[in-house]
Amino acid sequence: EEPAPQQSTKWSMEQVDWQQLARMGITPESLGEIGTARLLNGHESAVLDIRTNFEGISFETPACIRLVESPDGKPVLNIECCKRYPDLKEYMGTELPQEVQDNLLKTNNAGRTIDIRQPDGTVESCLLSFNPKTNRLHHLPMQDMKQVREINGVTLTEDQGLRLMNGESVLVEGMWSERRQKHYDARLQYNVCKGGFDYDFRGLNRKVEQGQTER
Repeated sequence: EEPAPQQSTKWSMEQVDWQQLARMGITPESLGEIGTARLLNGHESAVLDIRTNFEGISFETPACIRLVESPDGKPVLNIECCKRYPDLKEYMGTELPQEVQDNLLKTNNAGRTIDIRQPDGTVESCLLSFNPKTNRLHHLPMQDMKQVREINGVTLTEDQGLRLMNGESVLVEGMWSERRQKHYDARLQYNVCKGGFDYDFRGLNRKVEQGQTER
């Protein structure tokens, strides 16, 4: 017997509640091949017109969707409706310094930790990022941030790891791209909205690519 093909996405089509999405006007056909693959990998969608019903009244609203992992490991739908305008002056009652507002507009990340008062009254040091597609801010408490020790074949120094945890942009050199079969450099910064790192390649053109395969 031939071996079963390996699943190339985080979740399979069968794990998604397509009936729930269909009620909102979303189907694999409307998402397209790329959009469906992004959904199955837990990435945020493009802005979609979501059909919904409130107290018997049907209406459409622009929103982004993504699948997030529930405690039992199953994918559940997360919907983030778009705000018409961003509000970067304050977040959850915490006034944001002008430097942080400028960073959020420029890079979508605060660039440092922010002390944010939680609903229970406690103050937590958090990372803060801006989603330009929905004009909404999102935070991640530092205690939930895991220190990264290795990225794409590069072992980080203690200083690099700590700076990344603190929301800073950090240059990492010599990372390996399996798809392109070559090394590359990039400035990395954790993006709370994506749940992963932003890669900034500006001004980092490597003249010598190591390990590049010949065609």
